[in-house]
Amino acid sequence: MDVPNELPIIYARKVLIPGYILKIRLQVENNSNLLNYVQTNCDSKSMHIGIIPESDFDKAENIIGTVGRVLSIIKVDSVPEDFVLVMEGICRFKLDEKISEEPLQINKIITIENFKILQGDEKTIHELNAEFIKVVKDFLTYTTPSVFARDTLKA
Repeated sequence: MDVPNELPIIYARKVLIPGYILKIRLQVENNSNLLNYVQTNCDSKSMHIGIIPESDFDKAENIIGTVGRVLSIIKVDSVPEDFVLVMEGICRFKLDEKISEEPLQINKIITIENFKILQGDEKTIHELNAEFIKVVKDFLTYTTPSVFARDTLKA
């Protein structure tokens, strides 16, 4: 898995889980820097963005998110103007140090391959496991038809 250690970060109402595909609808006005970044880098083989559930940002000391690979960008003709990022969940990550806030939030990240083999302080590991379980429960409770398991999309 070739995931960069620095990613642009967005906060979404939906939860992206590794192995699943999620459509995230964003307003152009509020996310123009992200849209410019994605359009500028769309020629690269794969583009990754860190997705963090909005509800978790203020609650947790150890912020956990999912690395999402951008599959496509869809422009939506609406007022206000929107776009949809179609993302595939790749792996979980923990936020590390913030690199920039403007024009786009970029953070260093620490990828988490498997929660069962996390190393470090026991308290931190327990907090990360609890946060992951909460995110999965939220996902199962609030999932919508815009979330698909990658395997269900194969013909």
